[in-house]
Amino acid sequence: MTPTERIVPRLPDRDSATTLEEWAAVVCDEPCDEDLLYVVLVDVAREPCQSVLRLRGQPRLPYGRDVDVLERLLRDQASACRARGLALVWQRALESDLDDLAVSTWARGVSDRLASGGLRLHGQVHRSPSGFAPARPLSGELAEHVLPDGMAGLLPDQRPVMMRNPHH
Repeated sequence: MTPTERIVPRLPDRDSATTLEEWAAVVCDEPCDEDLLYVVLVDVAREPCQSVLRLRGQPRLPYGRDVDVLERLLRDQASACRARGLALVWQRALESDLDDLAVSTWARGVSDRLASGGLRLHGQVHRSPSGFAPARPLSGELAEHVLPDGMAGLLPDQRPVMMRNPHH
């Protein structure tokens, strides 16, 4: 069976972390050797509306309008196939604190943007070489224990300043 002939399974009826992780393991049956965002658009009955979208080239961390651009792409694709919901799998080829922070940042941005409107976000999964886990949206402010190694030495009155990378 070629990848284009592969059938994408129906999204599970329950949006629990375990069922979404099991479902994502079937959808993402390729090696975990590059950063990808898998997008599965579904109808009201949770049946896939089109083939799985595999988005490459997303910045590791969202800057500026990156989340807005992704939201527009998701809504446009959903509109084109009359999808009513979607599920996302954030795949990272490396396992590091920065990758976890990046996935949490993207997950929070997408979750916030899709909170209103007719498109339901059924869940987000984080895939790494060690397996699947819920993509937990970043909550609140950054705490020192969330920062990658080397950034935890800030003085009490200092805060990290998020800046746009000019090379993106």
